[in-house]
Amino acid sequence: MPTRVFIEGTSTYVTHEVGGIHRVVRRIVEAMPTLHQEFGIESAPVVLRSGRLCDASSLIHRPRSTTPTPIAGLVRACGRTAEWLAARDAVPWRSTDLLLMLDATYGKGIWRAVRKAKECGVTVGVVVYDLIPINYPQFFPAKHPAKFREWLHGALEHADFLLGISRTTVHDVQDYILQATGHGLWSCNRIDSFGLGADFPRAERNAIVRDAVHAFFKDGPAPYLLVCTIEPRKNHSYLLDAFERIWKDSPNTKLCIVGKIGWRCDSVVARIRQHPQFGKSLMMFTNLRDAELQFCYRNAGAFIFPSIVEGFGLPIVEALGYGLTVLASNTRIHREVGREHCQYFELDDPTSLVTLIRKLERETLQDSPQTKPYRVVSWQESCRELLAKSFHMAGMVRSAGDDGERLPQPLKKAA
Repeated sequence: MPTRVFIEGTSTYVTHEVGGIHRVVRRIVEAMPTLHQEFGIESAPVVLRSGRLCDASSLIHRPRSTTPTPIAGLVRACGRTAEWLAARDAVPWRSTDLLLMLDATYGKGIWRAVRKAKECGVTVGVVVYDLIPINYPQFFPAKHPAKFREWLHGALEHADFLLGISRTTVHDVQDYILQATGHGLWSCNRIDSFGLGADFPRAERNAIVRDAVHAFFKDGPAPYLLVCTIEPRKNHSYLLDAFERIWKDSPNTKLCIVGKIGWRCDSVVARIRQHPQFGKSLMMFTNLRDAELQFCYRNAGAFIFPSIVEGFGLPIVEALGYGLTVLASNTRIHREVGREHCQYFELDDPTSLVTLIRKLERETLQDSPQTKPYRVVSWQESCRELLAKSFHMAGMVRSAGDDGERLPQPLKKAA
């Protein structure tokens, strides 16, 4: 059994990104120490520095900002000194270590560093969030699908086991391997899934919620809420089409869109900001802090998630955890995550969503109960499942030794 667990988090802790994957990395890293005694382990986050995976424990309490980290500044300013610092902090690998690739760190450098760890006998597990850039390349910037495919092939070459964040993702990975190689060489006991947590860290007692946020939620009826990055597959245009029908009859019905501005979204952002209802019954916030996001969840009337495709759909779980009525697009992953707790609408026609909204409007939003009580999975529970399944598969890998199943050669180079 591994005695030390290292969590790769380069994109999260070096770039200070705040997207969905980065939220998962932070929450798992924060939860891991609470399970040290239970699993008999030590843990630490690691980041890629000068070709090495280095201990990043000193970075996890740094405030999220665009300010470069001190080591990053040294790398740019004085390369040789920075390389010495990176070497000093490089992890001295042991054969009993487990390296979990939890982040989405692109580039060939990350896999060279992983290869060095494997040469020391380290067991490597890779978390796959989804295969959306491969299966739906039209939703991404031109070069991203190729970068993602290269990352995935690196994962398939170097990983001893994979963990998806949903059964849907596991099925997609298995299908991809089958199509790419003509046979599913990786058996199911080398690929598993774990669920994500949905509890927020406790908000600071005196956390400030900006006036604009407070006013939109507290003045008048409680808004419908959408939380996600603004990008094509999140389907904001569909949502606006539905609400424009609603506003014809009920102009005071409110919609709040929360999420950072992503890619290929200029037209939809312009449509929101130039909409006649913007600032009245329509609002968009693109830079909310955690405390403000929690305020939105606590004070929303209902939650809508019209996404076309997801790897998990974490905002659905978060909204259910706050006791909100959730309207979600009728997709396989949303059915897996939301189960009987959500109401589902079809994506081929906004009328399906309009019908659900009008039904809710005839009720009192805040009094519209979920079909069954929903129990929120904590990030500690998510981390516990991640560790338990990782240890199980790591044990299988070590028992198999050199005779264990390996990935087929055709996947070792990106197509």
